[in-house]
Amino acid sequence: MDRYRKMVEYVPITRRPAFRWPNGGTLAVNVTVLLETWDIIKENAVYDGGPDIIPLPGVPRDIENLPNYTWREYGPRVGIWRLMDVFSNLGIPVTAALNTDYPDVYPEVIESAKKLNWEFIPHSTEQHEQLIYLAKNSEAERSLIRRAVQSYERVFGRRPRGWLSPSMAGTLNTPHILAEEGFLFTCDLQNDDQPYLLRLGEGRRLVNVPFSSEICDYPIFIRRGNTPDQFYAYMKQEFDVLLEESRTIPRVFAINLHPHVAGRPARARAVHEFLQYVRQQEGVWFAKYEEMAEWTLKLHDGK
Repeated sequence: MDRYRKMVEYVPITRRPAFRWPNGGTLAVNVTVLLETWDIIKENAVYDGGPDIIPLPGVPRDIENLPNYTWREYGPRVGIWRLMDVFSNLGIPVTAALNTDYPDVYPEVIESAKKLNWEFIPHSTEQHEQLIYLAKNSEAERSLIRRAVQSYERVFGRRPRGWLSPSMAGTLNTPHILAEEGFLFTCDLQNDDQPYLLRLGEGRRLVNVPFSSEICDYPIFIRRGNTPDQFYAYMKQEFDVLLEESRTIPRVFAINLHPHVAGRPARARAVHEFLQYVRQQEGVWFAKYEEMAEWTLKLHDGK
């Protein structure tokens, strides 16, 4: 806990300087799509990538899990294209947090997302490559991050500026490694409605930008079993409260979506209707993560 407290300063949101987002916005809204890959055979996977849609107790892990693998692969085959249409029709900027093996498996998705000017941030190499299991081996963790960076550079021609760990499950070493490797921001810590600087010492700077497992299709639809109408109602209430609060203290509303979950027809329609509602509200700034991180540094530096 001491290491955490040294890194994350406790400052209540009611005791922070007033500011505004670009163009006078009070609520920054980010839409992130998770582009993930999984092993069809789970023998060597320490993490399966979330609950299966069809539990198969007793099935050996050294054989192909076709029902659940193909359920997830609906995302890159169908769901992502439906969501791309939603975002394009609404003119909304999008962030893609991607396993860096993804472009090798589904290159057409990446090429289309590039043409749509999506933001890309690495999300480890593959979904089962979890940093949290390397908490006591910082060099192995650094090696994994570097492998992800190398794959990212090969596809996008530049170094990444942000990072999101699978399941947001980084370690206390992760921010230090990211800062040392030249990253600008992370999205791993879920403890705030505003971006903030982590205290890493030795002149290192890393912004934590809000990302939430609450404002997410996976727990809402899969873990809690909510309908598209319930999803819309929950999202709208969350958004409305944050928008109202942001008139006094600016905030971030970050929604994250998985193509194999939110990309289903009924759910994608609910996503469209909700984002259409968001677009109609005053004070909203649709933002990419790098934009929020850079703005946070400018505010911190008094620029």
